[in-house]
Amino acid sequence: MQAEEIVALVQGCNPIGRGTPTSINGWKIGVVDIGNVNLDGDASAIAPGTIIAIDPQNVLIVCCLGCKAVKLELAYTSEGYFPGYKIAFFGIQQWMTFS
Repeated sequence: MQAEEIVALVQGCNPIGRGTPTSINGWKIGVVDIGNVNLDGDASAIAPGTIIAIDPQNVLIVCCLGCKAVKLELAYTSEGYFPGYKIAFFGIQQWMTFS
């Protein structure tokens, strides 16, 4: 999906319903808050859905179609709500891909 479509989908879902469902590495999470990110350089070789950054400064950046990206600000897991980058504590790493 395009970054703008993903942002609209997440913003349209009710956070009380624990966010927009997705999965990564067989783990189901809900995306509660998300924003657009402009990428510098050519990201055409990176598959959409791939995590290209995961750290406290950049939060969690995911590549999308059209060489754009989204920043996962807040995620819901069965363990609770977490800033996007904190899902790294559960073994999620850069270059993993959301499905």
